[in-house]
Amino acid sequence: MGRGAREIIEFGALEGVQAIVALHVDPQTPVGRVGITPGPRTAFCQDFSIQVRGRGGHGARPHLTIDPIATAAQLITLIYQVIPRRTDSRDPVVVTIGMIKGGYSANVIPGAVTLQGTIRSLNQAVGVQARQTLEQVCAGLAGASGAEISARFDPILNGVTNDPKISAFCLSVTRELLGADQVVTDDRPSMGSEDFADYLSVVPGCMISLGVRPPGGKVTPLHTSTFRIDEKALLLAARLLTRVVLEWPWSGGTTKDR
Repeated sequence: MGRGAREIIEFGALEGVQAIVALHVDPQTPVGRVGITPGPRTAFCQDFSIQVRGRGGHGARPHLTIDPIATAAQLITLIYQVIPRRTDSRDPVVVTIGMIKGGYSANVIPGAVTLQGTIRSLNQAVGVQARQTLEQVCAGLAGASGAEISARFDPILNGVTNDPKISAFCLSVTRELLGADQVVTDDRPSMGSEDFADYLSVVPGCMISLGVRPPGGKVTPLHTSTFRIDEKALLLAARLLTRVVLEWPWSGGTTKDR
């Protein structure tokens, strides 16, 4: 998940680029409004897969098995309980199990169960600690249950941090285009993740939040089957990015103070 930016960078897409600006739709915000906030914008993300291997058997004789479904259920509860209790409450962290797969018949205890999930944090060290805690929970439950529990982690996807100078430039341009009352400057960071962060490890940049909620329409969340936008936002987005390019302060590879 979220590796496209790295491949584009490897192909040289950012060679000679001074800075990078992007838009991300926001279904919470009405069309016509945008958000430009410097600093941290999205979370560090690390996806993982956990394999729970037990010993299958007949559902009528669980004492002859090592039930991976029961173990997986306990593991999910422990992950959701232990990681928040081991993390400073002032440091946001979210761990979600989004997929559980195992079994094929109502009266058969399977031999294995697979879990897939994600760790999100606004601080990389907090995410690393959460991963370590998850590994400890897996090891402890394996010893208690007799099951084999192994966790595999994807590389960490960095969080997006908007560059202050480029954010200030985009803010100036956007206020001129839309009016100051249409620009939000204090959006709270999202626990979502975005591989735009990989571009920002090479060049400075800014991700702008684009309102797409229709007037009077209800919020339809991202990444759902009901998601829809007011397509007037697409015209606004094109105008905004064009204005940023046309007014970009070329000055020997850096932006001028605005």
